[in-house]
Amino acid sequence: MQKIRLLVLVLFAIGVLVAGCSAIGGTSENPSLPNPPGMGEGEHLIYPQPVIETIETVKAIHAGVAVVENNETFIIVSYGEKPTAGYEVRIVDVQTEGERAVVTAELIEPDGMVAQVITYPYAVEVLKGTFSDVEFRDAGGEYFPQVVGWVGPLSSLERSDNIVVSSFGTVPNLIYVIGIARVFEGTVNYELQDASGNVLKNGFTTAASGGPDWGFFEVKIPHPPAGIAKLVLFQESAKDGSKVDQVELPVKLST
Repeated sequence: MQKIRLLVLVLFAIGVLVAGCSAIGGTSENPSLPNPPGMGEGEHLIYPQPVIETIETVKAIHAGVAVVENNETFIIVSYGEKPTAGYEVRIVDVQTEGERAVVTAELIEPDGMVAQVITYPYAVEVLKGTFSDVEFRDAGGEYFPQVVGWVGPLSSLERSDNIVVSSFGTVPNLIYVIGIARVFEGTVNYELQDASGNVLKNGFTTAASGGPDWGFFEVKIPHPPAGIAKLVLFQESAKDGSKVDQVELPVKLST
C-alpha cells in the first residue's frame, strides 16, 4: 500500500511539473493578438503599410485623414504633439451615408500626475467599404482641421511645422514636389537656389485649401536653370513678409 501511495505521489508531482512548464514556455493554439492602437500611441503593425506611413506622418499634426485600402477606409484622427503623457483621443461617433462619413472625435486631457514626455495621441477607426468624402468634427464644438485634396497614403520626407513634403524628385528637365501644407490662402512659395543661396528662379503654387486645413499641393518646375543646389519651400509671414516654415530639399538634376 505504501508503494502504491508513493507511486501516486510521484506521478502527481510529474504532472504538476509538466503543467508548470507548459504554462511558462508553451504556446497556445489560439494566441491572443495585441490590442490595436488608436487610443494613443502604440504598436500599429496590424495595419497595412500605407496606413502605418500615414499614421507616422499625421500623428505630429492636428488633423483628420482617411486612407482607403482593400475596400476598407482607415479613419485617422490626431491632435498633434502634446507635452506630457496621459492624453487620449477617442472617436466618439461615426455617421455614414453612401460614400460620405462624418467623424466626431474628442481629446481627453491628463488627470493627475503624468510623465513629462512628448507624446502624439491619435485614434484609428476602420470602416468597411470605401468612403471618398470624410468630414471630421470635434466633440467640443471647435473646428477640426481636415486634410483636403489628398488621395492615398501620406508619407513624410521633409517637413516644417506647416509644410509636409511627401514626394520629391527630378527627371530630365523637371523638378516635382507633392505634399500637404497649412498656409495662408493656400499659397506655397518656392525658390531654386545655388550653393551660395542666390535665387535662380522662384514662384508659387496654391494648395487645395488654406489654413487651418491642410491642403494638397504640387509643384512642377520645368526646364530648371543650371547651377541649382536646393529647392526651398516656404510661406510668407502675414506679419512682415519674411520666409517662415522653410523646407530645404537638395537638388541633383537628372541627365
